[in-house]
Amino acid sequence: MLVLSRKKDETIIMRIPGHEDIKLTVVRIDNLNKVRIGVEADKDVVILRSELDKKEIPSFK
Repeated sequence: MLVLSRKKDETIIMRIPGHEDIKLTVVRIDNLNKVRIGVEADKDVVILRSELDKKEIPSFK
């Protein structure tokens, strides 16, 4: 796992060969150390939170 540090309004860009860039931006950090992250990606990119139960994850074929 790669671990990166970012401050508010800083962005991480993921370059995947053959695909558009995916941008992850730190939008807000509140007093409870809760971080809001903005994701810019093509509409065909599936983004899921890890805490979702497998039953709730839609199947994409």
